[in-house]
Amino acid sequence: MKTTHTLRWIIAISALFSITESFGIAGDSCHMAISVPIGLSCVTAPYSTIGATSEALTVASNPSCGLYLGNDIWISFVVPASGQVRIERTNLGSMNAAFALYEGSCGSFTQITCRNRSNANLPLNYTFNEVERAGQTLYLRVWNRNSLVGGVFNMCIYDPFVPANDLCANAIALPVSASCVSLPYSAVNSTSQSTTIAANPPCGFYQGGDVWYTVVVPNSGHLRIERINGAGMNAQFVVYGGSCGNFSVMQCLQLTANWTIHDESLAGVTLYIRVFNYNEEEGGLFSLCAWEPAIPDNDFCINAIQLPVGATCNAQTFSNENCTGADPSTPPNPSCGFFSGGDVWFSFVFPVSGHLRIERVNIANINASYTLYTGACGSLTELNCAQNRPTFNIHNEALAGQTIHIRLFNFGNKEGGIFSLCLWEPLIPDNDFCSNSIGLQVNLACLMQTFSNAYCTGEAVTVAPNPNCGFYQGTDVWFHFTVPTSGEFRIERNNIQSVNAQYAVYSGTCGNMTQIFCAQNQNTYTMAAPELAGQTLFLRIWNMGSFDGGTFEICIWDPVIPTNDNCANAIAIPVLTECSPQVFTNQNCTEEVHPTPTCGFYVGGDVWFTFEMPASGHLRIERENLTSLNLMYAIYTGNCTGLNEVYCAQNRSTFNIHDISLAGQTLYLRVYTIGSEDGGPFNLCIWEPNIPNNDFCADAILLSYNSPCELDTVDSRYCTSEPISVATIPSCGFYFGADIWFKVVVPNDGLFTLNKSTLFNGESMELAVYSGQCGSFTEIQCLALIDQLDFNNPALANETIYLRFFPRANFDGELFTLNITLGAAPCEGDFDSSGQVGTTDLLSFLGVFGGDSPCGIYDLSGDGLVSVTDFLIFISAFGTTCD
Repeated sequence: MKTTHTLRWIIAISALFSITESFGIAGDSCHMAISVPIGLSCVTAPYSTIGATSEALTVASNPSCGLYLGNDIWISFVVPASGQVRIERTNLGSMNAAFALYEGSCGSFTQITCRNRSNANLPLNYTFNEVERAGQTLYLRVWNRNSLVGGVFNMCIYDPFVPANDLCANAIALPVSASCVSLPYSAVNSTSQSTTIAANPPCGFYQGGDVWYTVVVPNSGHLRIERINGAGMNAQFVVYGGSCGNFSVMQCLQLTANWTIHDESLAGVTLYIRVFNYNEEEGGLFSLCAWEPAIPDNDFCINAIQLPVGATCNAQTFSNENCTGADPSTPPNPSCGFFSGGDVWFSFVFPVSGHLRIERVNIANINASYTLYTGACGSLTELNCAQNRPTFNIHNEALAGQTIHIRLFNFGNKEGGIFSLCLWEPLIPDNDFCSNSIGLQVNLACLMQTFSNAYCTGEAVTVAPNPNCGFYQGTDVWFHFTVPTSGEFRIERNNIQSVNAQYAVYSGTCGNMTQIFCAQNQNTYTMAAPELAGQTLFLRIWNMGSFDGGTFEICIWDPVIPTNDNCANAIAIPVLTECSPQVFTNQNCTEEVHPTPTCGFYVGGDVWFTFEMPASGHLRIERENLTSLNLMYAIYTGNCTGLNEVYCAQNRSTFNIHDISLAGQTLYLRVYTIGSEDGGPFNLCIWEPNIPNNDFCADAILLSYNSPCELDTVDSRYCTSEPISVATIPSCGFYFGADIWFKVVVPNDGLFTLNKSTLFNGESMELAVYSGQCGSFTEIQCLALIDQLDFNNPALANETIYLRFFPRANFDGELFTLNITLGAAPCEGDFDSSGQVGTTDLLSFLGVFGGDSPCGIYDLSGDGLVSVTDFLIFISAFGTTCD
């Protein structure tokens, strides 16, 4: 079939060009228009404007669209008796055919329409349905958009199937059912209604192609229209009152699937519904239903349901399904909740206490928001708007006895659902307001008192700015206290029930307040501010990120604060030759205003020390937690007005520094509790250890090859960590730092053996082997929990490689032995490295039997003695040859 169609198209084009050669361009002028018969379906034919000329202005003025430059052809056809015509064109090659349709005759034309597309890949179609044109000869003028170059295109003109309700006069009557019974409809090939009958819709980016329906509003005044999009359709619709040619728009629904009417005055009235495709002239398929829903009477303010205000919550279930939001009293739209309609109304009398709590529960298909109004229907003033709030508290004696209206709706959606609602009168603390704040005594110790912020409201920003921490949502209570003459005070709070109490402290007076600090998720907060001594401050407490409160304990007291609570009063500590711990504390300390430490989750509560870096650049800090608290510390250069962090030690009981550039400088040490303001006692010492020079790669010690029994003892204690810029972290052994460096020249055969052994049962010393040079390394091997390195790499013969020893999962180094020998490791029992276990080896073994192994090689069992056990192992290998 594909071949047949292609062949027909080639034959048609050939014939077209043959005619062109013999008689000129087909349809090149209006007088030579190509006459096209009108069929009942689209029968595409090819056309060409190649070589065409431009029609004279005396015959037809230039088209009103398509950036006409000339070179057009003409086509004529007779409108069928139906008055319905559809034109479809598809571009071929580089052609972008535009067209204009005319009535009249050559030299006396009136343009009916002009069509073009900037995108040549899109089809260009046009349909009209005008029975009054039946029998008329119309002319179609086609050219290449914005071009003088001709091209080829396909076109068909036919009598289409146009929906019967294409025009207002032929609107289909929709049945009104008791429930939605969707019926399928089509807007395919629909045309545009004349603007003399109905102005273009004011929404939905109307481009034409509409179909029409009528519906009679039931006696109840309740009507719901629902539509479902089908293929090629994003149906929009307009509802009109009146009649064809005399319409008034009741509603234009853009990107809206459903619409509900609740208006008894419309009972029995015929409404018109106009359906069209969103921003598209071409129509598609859709389904539509009209039905009579049950709509709650309290859809309108005037029919608001009177709610009782109980002593406790006694929830009732309600619905706003099928509600409209088109209230005749036209109240202002709510200021929250993205109101789209679908509201229901309630009213109640405000309690004499001025206390009220609203509780709502979403049950089905709703996220209920609600607005409260004072006044009467038709003259309402918004009091509060509760968006996504399951509860809402009001504390306002001025409202006592007033009738209040509640308007409830679905968040951002006009469709409704089912919910429960209750109103009740809670007990709200008087210190819900700043003006009724409770005075707290500042004692010499913490004396907890219990309070509640349950059912509290939020203080107005005109009284106090909202706190800048703790995700404030309201529900605050207020206290006040006088700062002691020391200028020091400590706040402690405990959450008891249903609350995560946050707090802020303000200076000033109610209505003229300045926040001093805000404590988020802090059980305690200590402040030392002598300038505040004797002042009255306000304490504001609320529940973190919640509209509801609970029960908590609070105390304010005058603590003893260590003198070195701040940098300016840092305690000078001598740097000794060994650790001599002193006891200090950071209990009751405050937060210092300096750069925040880069480790240890600092939130305050620090103490400060100073010390002078020894001339050697060697330093060791040791601290011991004396309580369950975990103390961190940071080290700074500079002074209290300009500190620069050089080290930060998180979860480190010891910390070593090896930095000659710091020699002679006064450094600052800041000690604080990890993730907490709370402090406690700790031991601290600072001393100068002996740190080997080969703590650094640059000072790596060159090793010599020795005999198996020549052991070197290495002390890597107090070593530091090489920067990653010098050598990346080893790939094994849980590297924490404290490395020590050696180097060795690989022998000619690329073979050597290295043995290491940790002394005094310390952590295993691990080994990473590198080729290259400091700052540009490649890791060759990494040994974890292995004490012997059998190196075999002839490719590195005569090259210097680096050996990095480090303790396994430990910040401190160890004492260990080290031995390096040429060649492969001897086999077990070959003490003289002859390659055979024989008599010479037996005599050597008997010479040390019963004593300590001189270098460990005779201790075959590894128990520290040369014993019968080792003899049995040796005898089992006697007479064998090493591989």
